[in-house]
Amino acid sequence: MPDHAQKFDVPSRLDRALDQLGNHPLYRAIDDQKKLRIFMEHHVFAVWDFMSLIKALQQHLTPLKIPWTPPANPHFVKFINQLVLDEETDDKLNTDGAPLSHFESYVKAMHEIGANTAVITEFVSAVDKYGWHAAMHNKNIPLPAKKFMQFTFEIIAGNQAHLLATVLAYGRETLVPVLFRSIQQNLPVSSSDAPHLYAYLRRHIELDEQQHGPIVAQMARELCAGSIRLQHQAATITQQALATRLVFWDEIYQAVDSA
Repeated sequence: MPDHAQKFDVPSRLDRALDQLGNHPLYRAIDDQKKLRIFMEHHVFAVWDFMSLIKALQQHLTPLKIPWTPPANPHFVKFINQLVLDEETDDKLNTDGAPLSHFESYVKAMHEIGANTAVITEFVSAVDKYGWHAAMHNKNIPLPAKKFMQFTFEIIAGNQAHLLATVLAYGRETLVPVLFRSIQQNLPVSSSDAPHLYAYLRRHIELDEQQHGPIVAQMARELCAGSIRLQHQAATITQQALATRLVFWDEIYQAVDSA
């Protein structure tokens, strides 16, 4: 069969996983602040590793060589640079308009509800000083978070643009509105008690549903266009990304439910 003879439909594989994740018992289990703290102390590591995923894709798509030459696909470059700008220096999350990364906003939200931020702070500091592999030896990192990050960094280490974009599209950006709506609807705190948390969730639902999700999904499709081999790889990695997220949710649910 010629390499370009057929189109592999990755989105068709999302429906069952989206239903499982959107209706996961985890959301109903987060029925008090103690359980919300446990959830956030796990989930913050996924918020952190997301930035490495988009930075890895940015390195593929944007001209980083000196001297500079024009990019092959300016549309992709504009999108990935805008995505990094939104995630790393968003000015819509602070009331004073000061730029703030979404990771830092999430840590602020953890402080609001009394969650422990020491482990994630120690981890990020260790990454800065000693590198990711050494930082992962911290025994205080929740095991479900370690496993989730290991999958992310395996994709990054593979260093293939079409798989980075696919995981970003179908393992992150198109999932987030579904997951975060379910979380928001069941929060055991009010928006007045946790304004940063509500702002974080609202901002991601808005950006990922209206902008980031559709564009990165288009990017993933275009990076695989014309190649059945790449499309099959994308479909396989989509299933793996969704399965990894489901395991992460299952294991956080166990931690929350036993609290």
